[in-house]
Amino acid sequence: MVTVIDEWAKQHGPLVHIRLFGKSVIIISSSRIAQDLMENRAQNYSGRPDFIMASKAMQGGMMMPFIHANERFRRVRKLVTTELRPAAVSEYFHPIQTAEVHRLVQCITQSPERWSEYLSRAVGSILMTAVYDKPLRSGQDTEGAIKNVIKLNDDLINAIDGGQNYVDFLPFLQYIPNVPYKALASKYYNLAETTYRGLMEDARRNLQAGLPARGIAARLLQYQHETEADYREQYWALGSFYLAGSDTQSIMAHSLIMALALHPRVLARAQAEVDAVVGDERCPTFEDETRLPYLRATICEVLRWRPSGPTAIPHAVIDDDEYGGYFIPGGSMVIPNIWSMHMDERVFKDPAMFEPERYLNNPSLPLHAFGFGRRSCPGRRVGEHTLFLMLATIVWALDVRPKLDSSTGRPIPINSDRETGFASVGLLRARPFAVALTPRSEERSRLLAQIVEDGGL
Repeated sequence: MVTVIDEWAKQHGPLVHIRLFGKSVIIISSSRIAQDLMENRAQNYSGRPDFIMASKAMQGGMMMPFIHANERFRRVRKLVTTELRPAAVSEYFHPIQTAEVHRLVQCITQSPERWSEYLSRAVGSILMTAVYDKPLRSGQDTEGAIKNVIKLNDDLINAIDGGQNYVDFLPFLQYIPNVPYKALASKYYNLAETTYRGLMEDARRNLQAGLPARGIAARLLQYQHETEADYREQYWALGSFYLAGSDTQSIMAHSLIMALALHPRVLARAQAEVDAVVGDERCPTFEDETRLPYLRATICEVLRWRPSGPTAIPHAVIDDDEYGGYFIPGGSMVIPNIWSMHMDERVFKDPAMFEPERYLNNPSLPLHAFGFGRRSCPGRRVGEHTLFLMLATIVWALDVRPKLDSSTGRPIPINSDRETGFASVGLLRARPFAVALTPRSEERSRLLAQIVEDGGL
């Protein structure tokens, strides 16, 4: 789909209208138009299409990213944004992110061939700890705590991208008994309801037992009377936070490793900056961020170069509108074509190149990896902070290079092509690639190991 709409943008311009099974669909491939409509006119462009499969059938209309801009959306959005306000992120997330990133990099120094496994586990553990007080310390922990959440995420993407959502375009099918999608959706919904409620009940039992309880679930349970969302809305909101964050952050982190391995100049400059600011006697911290502008620019460039979602979840126009002489009918589906926006040669010089300097020289350049307007990701701050500390600690502690072929001694090629190096459907997930991650110095490795031993969660 991304390839097709990217070609349409090149042939027909940044604002394309099609009719799909009788439905009006608007495709936006320009940052300026996206700003004008989904940001400046956010009230009219914050709807969602009628996701019969993904929202109604599979999730009972409970999952915030897919529901309409209704009262439930308002209550749940308020809950999530309150828990992700800057002060809360600093107080509750930063200690967890710090401990998990340190543990991640220390594990890589011991078993570098398992870097991808450790990376995914670290991202999952940050969210499971911050939300449910469930740190993941081993593959067994991961299997026991989040196997159902992983399955729910995979099944949702497969259902949408695998063509199971045909009912969205042929809505009369929802009234016909025994249509195949209904059995799949019912099974998914039952697992989701059981899983999210079960995680909340686990948090309740931990709280009652006097166990460590600093996660979002525990705070909601302690202050139920202060939250507008009801209990069911709360545990689905926490499920959506984990579901939306764990996979996308892992994908972004893998793209970060790929970019470092492919661009030794970027790695060298990042290492020089962190060495000058941090030195040998300590690890990077969040307090260093303002003094590490090149690292911040590198994070922006990773998110532009290979965004986890090449298109955002579609919006919907609430009321009829007019833009640039074009009539936009109310109810239209709006697809933000993030890939084309990020590769727009009118905005980005040599957009296919990985160049962090572009954001260093012009921090106001567009970046749409976290969506638009009232539908932008409320967890953006958490995701960016995790990536920042991960980048800072990795370049402080490790060298990142393409892995050498043992038989030829030559670097094993890393395929960064969007079409062939990444998953063909769904999120922009890198296919497995080989890198060599080696400690920069024994002293830094020992310091990191000592910090992990002294300061683990």
